[in-house]
Amino acid sequence: MEAIPFFERMFLTFIAYSFLGWAGEVIYCFALDRRFTNRGFLHGPLCPVYGFGGLLVAYPLASLAGNPVALFFAAALATSVLEYLTGWALETLFSTKWWDYSRYRLQIHGRVWIVNSALFGLAAVGATYFVQPAVASALDRSPSFARHFAAASLGALFLGDLAFTLRAMVGFRLRLAALESFVESLRENLAAREWFNERDLSGSLARIRERARIERTALNERVASRLETLLRRSRSMRRLIRAFPTMRSRRHAPQLELFQHLYRRLSREDKRSKK
Repeated sequence: MEAIPFFERMFLTFIAYSFLGWAGEVIYCFALDRRFTNRGFLHGPLCPVYGFGGLLVAYPLASLAGNPVALFFAAALATSVLEYLTGWALETLFSTKWWDYSRYRLQIHGRVWIVNSALFGLAAVGATYFVQPAVASALDRSPSFARHFAAASLGALFLGDLAFTLRAMVGFRLRLAALESFVESLRENLAAREWFNERDLSGSLARIRERARIERTALNERVASRLETLLRRSRSMRRLIRAFPTMRSRRHAPQLELFQHLYRRLSREDKRSKK
């Protein structure tokens, strides 16, 4: 049997676990909400954090396969470190906490939670004894040209999706900053002080629209038009808000809360339109 190049095997293993992790997240969310939610960081059906977890199972943790208890604790620790570092990196790069376990006990900085760690440990034990043998067997039995083609095509799609997602996340942050700038301009405007409250952006939004409808002054129409433009663009942010419902922004918390409020409103409007 032809030996599979190490990096090709490692990459395809990464893709396999990324897809399986994504599928598990989708099934879990569907069981809770009865609707499809793309829980992946990327647009495609992949959760890279599970892919890296799978690589831990396939390589460094494989030596513990003979001791399931040691495997469980080692996997729980390793995947918790991985999740913590991933959360820290995303918060550092984008000033946004994409998931938050702060409301639970036995959590660390809202990035890892002991229950999730235990579940990751159990998943790693199951993957070691059942999933990894199947993945390795599938790779060993596949023709070399099929593996090469799969690795090349999936690699290109993965890198393209990653670049597109990073661009969307930068755009997400820029839209929050634009909304903050807009809020700052309103705060400094004496004519806006009576109806604008930066701590109640959703209420301010309703008052802005009502004021623009009743008093069609140049200021009111300009404010309403600028706000409508900002909010219309929020539709492109809906996937990230839906995928990470507990996300919090360190720099633009009120603005993110407004976009989350708008997402819920747009979701209700979509449901009504489908009836």
